[in-house]
Amino acid sequence: MSVVRDWIIISIFLLSTFTVNTTQALTDLGMCSCQASGFHTSTIFSNYKGGKFYESIRGEKGDVGRSGEPGPEGHSGEIGEIGARGPPAFDDPKNYNTKVPSSCKELMSTGSSQSGVYNIKPNGLTNDIQVYCELTSAGGGWTLIASVHENNINGKCTAGDLWSNDQGITPNQFSRKTNWENFETFGHVEGSTSSDYKSAAYFSLRGHNLMIWHVPNDVEMPQWQSSSFLQYYTTNGFLSSYGGTLQTLFLKYFPMTMVLEQDNERNGLQRIAESITSVAPNLVNLIQDFFMYSYDGSDNSYINDGGSDMYDNGNKVFYKIGEMDYVQVIYEKQYTDINNGVQLYSMKLHPFVTIMWVSNPSGRTNSFGLKVVSGTGADSNGNFLSYTGSVSSGNLTCKYQSYNVYGTADPSISEVYFSCYSVELWNSVPPSGFIRASWSSQTDNLVNAVSAQGHPQSFLMGYLLLSRSGGLQISEDQVRAVLERMMQVFLPIPRIPDPTCARLNESLAVEVEYVKGDDDQILSRIPPLERKFVEPRFIHFRPLDQDGNPNALCPGVKSLSCHPQSFCIGGIGVNYNSTELHKNSCGDFAGWNGLPSDNATVNAKSLSDIKSSILIFIR
Repeated sequence: MSVVRDWIIISIFLLSTFTVNTTQALTDLGMCSCQASGFHTSTIFSNYKGGKFYESIRGEKGDVGRSGEPGPEGHSGEIGEIGARGPPAFDDPKNYNTKVPSSCKELMSTGSSQSGVYNIKPNGLTNDIQVYCELTSAGGGWTLIASVHENNINGKCTAGDLWSNDQGITPNQFSRKTNWENFETFGHVEGSTSSDYKSAAYFSLRGHNLMIWHVPNDVEMPQWQSSSFLQYYTTNGFLSSYGGTLQTLFLKYFPMTMVLEQDNERNGLQRIAESITSVAPNLVNLIQDFFMYSYDGSDNSYINDGGSDMYDNGNKVFYKIGEMDYVQVIYEKQYTDINNGVQLYSMKLHPFVTIMWVSNPSGRTNSFGLKVVSGTGADSNGNFLSYTGSVSSGNLTCKYQSYNVYGTADPSISEVYFSCYSVELWNSVPPSGFIRASWSSQTDNLVNAVSAQGHPQSFLMGYLLLSRSGGLQISEDQVRAVLERMMQVFLPIPRIPDPTCARLNESLAVEVEYVKGDDDQILSRIPPLERKFVEPRFIHFRPLDQDGNPNALCPGVKSLSCHPQSFCIGGIGVNYNSTELHKNSCGDFAGWNGLPSDNATVNAKSLSDIKSSILIFIR
């Protein structure tokens, strides 16, 4: 009992000591006005609604939420009384002509030489504004107009992506314009490496050239110059031809919207497609009683019936590159895989034709395939037959595989797959095998596929759909005759150039000079898979991806890539004609952490780049 009694006495003493000390501490801080004699320990925790003390500890701060809708406008207050007249202005001849400079360049001309924050008043503004003036780099006189900072690389066009998202855009005439194009401002000059920043000088200060700095995040202003690891600037005065401001350049000349027109630089198959179109009537004439099937599929990716019950949903075409999954083809849509040098196009002619040019640079991909899936009107009746062989003409050789369904009242079906190469004309590395990857053995539910294997390079693959009325058989001689006629189209055509997505006629690339850095340093910061598709020593405005989605600019490089979001900034990814969001293209730093379909170790920016800010100056 004595031990229990002693513990009770000690506990009471400690509790009273804690109560008195806590009360005194809270009183000293102004957080408690109560008297020690009337204060209990439970009072300390009475304001914690969560119940337990540890539940009241806050976690890390989350992302900034979306701005709420503006509240209703309040009533105007009463007009105040007129104040007393002030004293007359002091007429000091020394200050009579003093005025705020219109730019940092003008400020420098007055004798200022220390970089820092100054007030300027660009022409057209009512009030002066506070800006950072860089007075030492590249001759000085530069005004900081903007910075682009990524607060969350995994958030694509989320609330913190002010350049890429619709945050802050007012519901007026500019509501459909991005912050690259409108008159909004945001951020603070001192925090340019900690958040997005857009000065009123962005749209009000006219200049001739731009300068870009790459500065690690959260570096304080006095250390921007020394901490920057890349600095480069334009020298040709290009901005004068585009209104003098970035806002005008984007608004009037290179708007941040999808550009659906395709530059001819991408259409490597155009000449072949045009030649096949011109010779198509001759191909039909080689097949007696050729059945002119109709393209009646609802979404341009199959033939529904085709007429006379030729199909029950058929002629669904797919292509395959290496180990990737099969991709279904939409008729008359061009497909480009720039990494593998693949271009594919299908034509709703008679006969139907799909052509696929394969460059396969360095021969890194082992195989390429075509597949056709069909439900036929034969409904398991009739006959089936396969042909395989090769045809040569001059320096060109074509191998073929053909599957034929015939012998019913429905139109016959002949699927012809071919692979053509020429060492002399195209510098081809021929396929080591042109095999049947999947082959049918019935007259319905057809799944036929071919594969060109052995790391082939610079060759042409294709698929033809032949048909005769009344289920008449198409002979192998007729198949060969059609291929021989098509080869006459291929023979005059030189090697097709590798595909690009440059679309340079729809963007603007301006050469730069370096203050810090060089070509090698710029290229070392481009994801390895994309390096051969860029040219260093440029700033590229509004590069487009293969779907026509724009990025605002590529710092340090000119893009020839189909995936500029991997190294460019300001990807909006929004088609204003729909509600669809092109996520891979969206975000201030868009795809800098890699693309979902790619290996992030070879198609991603370095962590040091992701954790840096892009500072944009004008002079």
